[in-house]
Amino acid sequence: MWRQSKIAALTLMKDHECLDLLKEIGGTHVCEDRRKKSSKFMVEIEKCWIFLK
Repeated sequence: MWRQSKIAALTLMKDHECLDLLKEIGGTHVCEDRRKKSSKFMVEIEKCWIFLK
């Protein structure tokens, strides 16, 4: 059960805080982090290919 104080805190959250909470619950933070890491990795690979040519 949720405590009344937690429910009150949810109702008083700012928009960006609610969005961050929804992203965390939905697991999109994990997807965004992995996408960023993959993009960095792809940039490094492209640099290596350019260097080898």
